[in-house]
Amino acid sequence: MKKIALAQMNVEYGNTQKNTAVGKQLINSAIEQKCDLVLLPELWSTGFDYHHLEKHADQNFWLITYLQELANSSKLTICGSFIEKQGSLFYNSFNTIQPKLPRTRYFKNHLFSLMHEDKYFTAGEVSIPFGSSLGQTGMSICFDLRFPELFLDMRLHGAEVFLMTAHWPLTRINHWDVLLQARAIENQAYMIAVNSVGQSGKDVYGGHSSIIAPDGEIICRAPADEEGLFIAEIDPGKAKHLREKFVMRQ
Repeated sequence: MKKIALAQMNVEYGNTQKNTAVGKQLINSAIEQKCDLVLLPELWSTGFDYHHLEKHADQNFWLITYLQELANSSKLTICGSFIEKQGSLFYNSFNTIQPKLPRTRYFKNHLFSLMHEDKYFTAGEVSIPFGSSLGQTGMSICFDLRFPELFLDMRLHGAEVFLMTAHWPLTRINHWDVLLQARAIENQAYMIAVNSVGQSGKDVYGGHSSIIAPDGEIICRAPADEEGLFIAEIDPGKAKHLREKFVMRQ
C-alpha cells in the first residue's frame, strides 16, 4: 500500500511568501505522517499572477531546487505545477520531484482561455507516463480533465495512475467530480487529484480534492471549503488486477 496526501490549499495570486509557507507546512506534515507522495494545487506557489512571470519563474527555480533536496532527505515524492521559463517562453509546468531521481515535467497542453492562459503561457504537447513508486504514472493539469483523449493516450502508453493538479472553480465543481470519476473508470486507472479552495482573485475555488480507484470507487474526497492535508492509501497493483479481470480494450 502507498500513502497519498492531497494538499488542498487557498492560493493567493502573487503572494509567494504566504503560498509557499502554507505549501511547505503541508509538505512537512506529509513527511511527518510518512506519506509516499504529496500533491499540491495548480500554480500553488504564485497563482495566476501574469504580471510578474519572470520573477515567479526565477523564484520557482530555487523553490524546486529546495523541494528536490527535501524529497531526497525525506523519501517523499512532491508534485504540483509551477510557472516555469524555457528560453523566452513561459509554461504552466507540472513537476514530479522524486527522491534522488531527475524531476519529471509536463507542460500543460490545454490552456484555459477564460483565464487568459493562452495569452501568457505556451502549450505543451503529450504527457508521457513515467515510472514511480505508484506504478506507471501520468500527469495532467486542470482543464486537461475535459479532454479524454489525453488520458486514453497515457493509458495506451501504460499509465496505471493519473495525477491531476488543478485550480477548479466552485461554480463548476460538479463537472470536476463527474469527470474525475469518468477518467478513472474509462481507463481503469487511479485518479489522484488536488484542487485549490477558497477565494483567489475574483473567484471561489471548489476543493473536492479526490482519490478515485480504477473501478470508480471514491476512496477520498475533501470538503469544498477547507484547507488541509487529506490522506488515503492506495494499492498500486489494483489497476493491473482490474484490467486482467475485466478487459475493456482489445
